[in-house]
Amino acid sequence: MKKVFHLSSMVETGGGKQTCMLLSEEEAGSFWGGRSPSKMIMSCSPQGFHLVGVATLPTKFMTGQYLPSLMLRRCITSLLASLAGGPPIKEALDAMSPHVRPFYVTRVLAHELPDADIALHFFQWAQRLPGYRHEPEAYDALLLTLIRLKCFHAFSDVFSSMKQEGFDMRRNTAALLIQMFANEKMWAQAVDALSLVGSLGVKLELHTYTTLLDILATEHALNEAMACYREVQKAGYQVKLHNFKTLLNFLGKEGRINEMQELVSDMDKCDICLDKMVYNICIGSFGKAGKLDMAWKFFDRMLKQGFDPDSIALSGLVEFACRAGEADRAGKFIDEMEAKGYSFRTSAYNSLILSFGVAKRPDAALSTFNRLRSKGALFDIDSFNFLFMALKANAETASAWDGFQTMKQERVIPNLLTYNLLIDILTKPGWTRELQETRRRMLKDGYHCSVINQLQYDNRSTVQTRRD
Repeated sequence: MKKVFHLSSMVETGGGKQTCMLLSEEEAGSFWGGRSPSKMIMSCSPQGFHLVGVATLPTKFMTGQYLPSLMLRRCITSLLASLAGGPPIKEALDAMSPHVRPFYVTRVLAHELPDADIALHFFQWAQRLPGYRHEPEAYDALLLTLIRLKCFHAFSDVFSSMKQEGFDMRRNTAALLIQMFANEKMWAQAVDALSLVGSLGVKLELHTYTTLLDILATEHALNEAMACYREVQKAGYQVKLHNFKTLLNFLGKEGRINEMQELVSDMDKCDICLDKMVYNICIGSFGKAGKLDMAWKFFDRMLKQGFDPDSIALSGLVEFACRAGEADRAGKFIDEMEAKGYSFRTSAYNSLILSFGVAKRPDAALSTFNRLRSKGALFDIDSFNFLFMALKANAETASAWDGFQTMKQERVIPNLLTYNLLIDILTKPGWTRELQETRRRMLKDGYHCSVINQLQYDNRSTVQTRRD
């Protein structure tokens, strides 16, 4: 049997104020059976009679002519927090509809309701009441509830309703909405929300845009990051230098050169001076993408602006030039910059030597190696290996053996590639002793010849033994 709640109203208390109280059927019978209404209400604290309404839930209300706002809000909030949608909740809400005012609806929505669907149901129910129109604060309260409960599917309908009513979203609510999408890593939705907020005429704070922009870039959501950047422009803002750096850096890592050029062009239009870090990012990115002319152009611009290039930018240019088959230009560049007191990384020297080797120019590789060594350049194991690769092409046996002795002098430890290259070079007539010495040292260092080099070694040893 359903319990029916009676809502007593217009009851005089000791203070002369009117109040109301929810009573179950059993409690109502006991109440009217022998106790005075005044005594009953006075014996309950405000917390007590409020809890009576929450303890057992009504499915039907019998209302009086007057309901105090606090009690009505509590009744509706308790009802929504405890009932699922459907006929029971609609029946209960309809019973209270004569007393519902926009102020009450906003306050109920501002309460932390546990279910987004119930909040939407209540909002739509109030919207359908005759002569009722939501106030702007009700939309904000509903949006905040949906944001808190991460109810993603409902935002578009709420936005459409707001637009029809001619209401604007509050700036803080819009910022929270975008932040929620970002926290959930819903990058496309965050940018869509940003665009939608702008179409509603809401202009967010600059830091809302730039925070999202940096997050999108660092998360490699670069399509969304560029869309966010364009939303910043639409809003009439100008992003800061560090935002440009972040975007340029991650665009460069993915080789998106056209968009990098677009950003640099915008920086020039806005009179934002490029700093040394921006130049390094651009030189490195353009060089890696094979846009060598652009890399040289930015290097020249960097010098004209008065920045001193560091070894990273200098070495990068040498390496990019060598990859493009411009070893002569790279070698000349090294000589010019070293004459001005600049230094290069070992990787730049290695690239130059390797480039001459690939071009089948062992003499140029050897002369470059000796010239750089005479100027005090530091070489590593890769430097010697690249030199041996270049010398192997023309069987420059004497030069290779001299290079191996230089390794010993500079205490550069050979690796397996070094030994295999040397054995391959030394398997020539007249170099048996050096070949055997190299083989012994190789075994002592714990390395073994490749199959081909082992066959070459065995063949050379057999020929030498027959001659002896």
